[in-house]
Amino acid sequence: MKGKKLTVAILSALMCASLIGGTASAATPHTSAEKGTVEMTNKVDIHYKTADEIAAENNYNDNPFGLVYRGAITKNEAGKVNIHPISYMSRGLKIAANVYTPAGWKESDKNKYAAIVVAHPNGGVKEQVAGLFAQRMAEKGYITIAADAAYQGASEGEPRNLDIPSSRVEDIHRMADVIALFPGVNPDRLAALGICGGGGYTAKAAQTDKRFKAVATLSMFNSGMVRRNGFLNQQAQMDVIQKRLEDASKARAEEAAGREARYTPDMIDMPRAEAEKLPYAFTATAGSTTASRTVIRNPRSATRSRASWIS
Repeated sequence: MKGKKLTVAILSALMCASLIGGTASAATPHTSAEKGTVEMTNKVDIHYKTADEIAAENNYNDNPFGLVYRGAITKNEAGKVNIHPISYMSRGLKIAANVYTPAGWKESDKNKYAAIVVAHPNGGVKEQVAGLFAQRMAEKGYITIAADAAYQGASEGEPRNLDIPSSRVEDIHRMADVIALFPGVNPDRLAALGICGGGGYTAKAAQTDKRFKAVATLSMFNSGMVRRNGFLNQQAQMDVIQKRLEDASKARAEEAAGREARYTPDMIDMPRAEAEKLPYAFTATAGSTTASRTVIRNPRSATRSRASWIS
């Protein structure tokens, strides 16, 4: 990558504190109503969102792109990093993503830039920490992409807020498909960066996706281990694995019978006694438990009213 190193160590103080909530269901391939056939094409068709589409989707804060991190882009200007909101299909679902291009990028560029796929944390969305790192790496000369995982954020998928490991890994493969075809990208110079839960999924994707020439993670979270052993390998959680599996089985049966999906509690719903067991500093405000760090809310965050922290 022309001597550049994919490094995030200088920003490692920015830690992911998102916790995932959701149900477990299998992803469904797209079915054509006319033909009655299952469409499993991998062909990429990138849709560049119009100004009206962008405005309609991002009307909940002052940033026209819905970005919530410090120093976020507020408009595209010549000679600076620009943002390109796009959408594309993955396994029959429309995925929402942002592509960041470095200063001086031109659509007519051919195979000029290395590119980085950025996978967001469990409980996060592309407008938060994934967008921050995507923008910062674009400032260093890369073309980057940050997408909302399927079933999460502005991406399609029902029930909402699922965090399916196989789906999250496929999200990363699909981002590579898309960014490899973006104008100016050299498809032989792809890298991947995963943050928190996205780090674990990125490592898994990189095991088989040989398009990635470099892989980096920040605060990598092993979702598989947590699903098996509980958060931080807490013995109290390990003792109730069978109970949790029983609850999950019942929830699946309820969904199959047409009932609403059941969700695990998020940080807003969690009782104070449970919140105090978590490895974060909390304070009580107006009768509720809130994080003592800066809380930046995004209504499309991946778990209902999920809060994410940026220190």
